[in-house]
Amino acid sequence: MANSPMVTIVEDFLTDLTRAGRSANTVRAYRSDLADFDRFFPGPIDQITAGVLRAYLGSLADKAPATRARREAALASVLAWAYRAGAAAPLPTPRTTTHTHAAR
Repeated sequence: MANSPMVTIVEDFLTDLTRAGRSANTVRAYRSDLADFDRFFPGPIDQITAGVLRAYLGSLADKAPATRARREAALASVLAWAYRAGAAAPLPTPRTTTHTHAAR
């Protein structure tokens, strides 16, 4: 992720997690999870679309459920943080691009 357009955003996000008292293990896991997404989509944050997120989440099908959930949470967190920090316009989040509940 060293040359990625998202590197500054991710580093600032991880710094905020540390300042907020998140454990070193959480920060390390989020760093790894976000690096995984960056390998999948090395473009700038403002080019992340719902389609990109669906494709990425689909690429995780062979991972353990806990791994998929953690990577989705890391991605949703950094996208929401980037919007709140003014680093990005409103972006889709993994939670808004997947249908997890059956209609009743």
